[in-house]
Amino acid sequence: MDSARHKGCVHIGCLPRDIHFGCNCSRNIHFLGDTAQSKQKAQKKNQSHKELQKYKVNIKSFVLSGPLIWRYFMNDVLINTVIEHTNMMFYNFSITLKTCDMDLILCDMPIWKHVYHTLHSLDQWYINPEVYTEPDFHEPNLNSLDVYDNKKVLSRELLIDYFETIKEKIMEYLNSLCDEDLYEKPDGCEYNRLSLILGQFRHFHCHMGNINATTIYNTNKWPKVLGMYWLDKIDDCEDTNDLYE
Repeated sequence: MDSARHKGCVHIGCLPRDIHFGCNCSRNIHFLGDTAQSKQKAQKKNQSHKELQKYKVNIKSFVLSGPLIWRYFMNDVLINTVIEHTNMMFYNFSITLKTCDMDLILCDMPIWKHVYHTLHSLDQWYINPEVYTEPDFHEPNLNSLDVYDNKKVLSRELLIDYFETIKEKIMEYLNSLCDEDLYEKPDGCEYNRLSLILGQFRHFHCHMGNINATTIYNTNKWPKVLGMYWLDKIDDCEDTNDLYE
């Protein structure tokens, strides 16, 4: 980089790229170091000093790193939306886990197996299917809805514990991301992160609907499902013992 041209710039470290402000370059926000792809991303992310100042941040006095810089200045609308919808998905399935009859048979398979199939897919595919470790209790075909040998049964308690483990892992993962990360592919994976997440939204809600349908059919009661109104209010809905509509 031409040091004279960038004299007086304030650099903000952002792994794996750097961003700096305050120079007379053609743009106020730059990705340093390298590729045409980085420069193209910089163009899309560019904001003027005037826009940045509305956040009342003295950008000459401190350093931000990693996803934090985009969270702060760009608001990360997309990843925050993903977090809201994922959080609601987890809340709704927590109701499903408490209301379903685990021994009921649907399409020749007990409901507990439908539940495990749903959770196992989420566990494997939401983050990176190519870097995945099976849970300790897993056995071959245990998650399959085509094979059932009656040799092992998963209890409601175990499935709820597994659900909580997945929830914690996924929410920690999402909170580490910024919008930019969603367009990138995880290591060794052919799909970008957003595609993996959307695929799981589709798959998860399909099976949750099937499981809830058996409860509705057999009890004539509708498991509670929160809608769009609760997206930014999910933390206010604490009474998960209110199980039915």
